[in-house]
Amino acid sequence: MLLLEFRTPTAPMPVPELLNQSERAVSERPEEELEAVGVGLAFPPHDYVANRFIYAVGAANGEKKELYAVRVKGTPGAKTMTAFVTAAARLVSFDRKSEPYPQADKLDFDRSAGPARPAVIRALTKELTKDNGSGASLPTMICV
Repeated sequence: MLLLEFRTPTAPMPVPELLNQSERAVSERPEEELEAVGVGLAFPPHDYVANRFIYAVGAANGEKKELYAVRVKGTPGAKTMTAFVTAAARLVSFDRKSEPYPQADKLDFDRSAGPARPAVIRALTKELTKDNGSGASLPTMICV
């Protein structure tokens, strides 16, 4: 008969005060203050209700160079519309003069761009919801 003995080593419990003493190794960056400006609309093929809003995003007092397309769901006549700002897609280019109302599937998306930064999402959300409650005949925009 073989007897095996298993022992668990006992480790001393850490002192609670030691756990509360933490230091940040990474310095906190100031949040980016960006602003979004609407520059166009894109429409699905054979439909007359825009399904993408196009915005230029940049520093609050500077030039707006980054272009983003935000997919929206709903119609302007409805009480509410939904904007998918967390899934905003970066555009390489958008020329409103040559094609003012492009088809959504022909937009020049930046395939190598990752998801939009939190500062961009905040700027887009602020711009999309700024007219809510203003008394204008605009739908309430819900940003997700």
